[in-house]
Amino acid sequence: MINTGTVDVVQDSKVLTFAGVDLTSVISGNRFKVNGDTIEYAIVSVTVISSTSATATIVGKYEGPNQTAASFQIFTDFYNYNLKVINVNTVDNPVMIDHNFKIIADELDALNAANTKYQITTKIF
Repeated sequence: MINTGTVDVVQDSKVLTFAGVDLTSVISGNRFKVNGDTIEYAIVSVTVISSTSATATIVGKYEGPNQTAASFQIFTDFYNYNLKVINVNTVDNPVMIDHNFKIIADELDALNAANTKYQITTKIF
């Protein structure tokens, strides 16, 4: 999750303007939300201007009020990864946990996050 820096948002615009944050790791499909808002938006693309500024385009138009230097979150929507819900009383928990971590490890591999994948998989498998 990315939650450092600030964002300028304009109602009915698809473009977000970020300051004080490096967005080089953000990919299409990541989710964006202004802190305090209830609506999440999918990110379509990111244009990195410098190591501390960028713009991003979202699906649809921003529905909230205009804000300058707002706090925000960018995160991955794991519901699209077919992760299994783990219930304390389920007998198949080890199988479900293994399933989930394999999906996460594959996603990290696809993002070229080999070091993170290694750290996670060596602690779990």
